[in-house]
Amino acid sequence: MSRNTYRAGMAVLVASALFACNKSNGNSIDSAAAQGPAAAGDSGTMGRDTVAATTPDTSNAGAAGLNDASILGEEMGGDSAEVVIAKYMMANGMNASVRSYARMLNNDHSKGMTEVKTVAKQTSLTPQSPPNDTTAQETAHTLDHLKSLSGMDRDTAFVNHEVEDHQSDIANAKQAEQAAQKPQVKSLLQKALPELQKHLDRAQQLQKQLGGGASK
Repeated sequence: MSRNTYRAGMAVLVASALFACNKSNGNSIDSAAAQGPAAAGDSGTMGRDTVAATTPDTSNAGAAGLNDASILGEEMGGDSAEVVIAKYMMANGMNASVRSYARMLNNDHSKGMTEVKTVAKQTSLTPQSPPNDTTAQETAHTLDHLKSLSGMDRDTAFVNHEVEDHQSDIANAKQAEQAAQKPQVKSLLQKALPELQKHLDRAQQLQKQLGGGASK
């Protein structure tokens, strides 16, 4: 799944679903994801009050129309979506290595959300969803697809998704780093890139271990 449209809308989307998926094997995640963006308070790692309907800061528009506010929105939304999918696979993955990988994604991207929120506060920016963002729909589709599978087919589809996803993430983060103006935003992206590469490397290892590439 391309991350050109994948990066921002989930930040306020699934606060209640994140914890519910651990109790009900993800059934409530799809319901929450299908509702579209909704206001949510802080709840565990997901509740976000930073993505708000305010006028974007366009004073530093860069490549592909990016500015610091939309970069933060993309980072927040991408991290949030990864947490949702990772939590589902933590509860529903069959292979122990796949569940461990999902746990790593959950931990790292939860920290990523906290870091975005910190930078937003430091810079007095409100993260903004990019125009025509379809993150909610993309994430709901991914979860529906994973739920339609079972066993190793589900594990393989998840790992293949993460390979594609993180390849796109890395390209987008490099582009955003070039467009970023505030040093705190640029530093956030520079810190994120090694983490994204770590996730990609591990997904590719799992892909080989599972004989991946057959199910997406």
